[in-house]
Amino acid sequence: MLRLVLALFLLVVPSLAHATDAGWALLRDGGHVVLLRHAFVTGATDPANFDIG
Repeated sequence: MLRLVLALFLLVVPSLAHATDAGWALLRDGGHVVLLRHAFVTGATDPANFDIG
């Protein structure tokens, strides 16, 4: 039962995120930044000497 509830939660929550006209207007006007994060990144294409820290 817990797996079913978790699966339903994971299916519903992403559908709540959506772009609005007001959000796009803020980006068009400048002074705002959107940060995107990948859910899974292997780092396979990073250069050998690449260091975030």
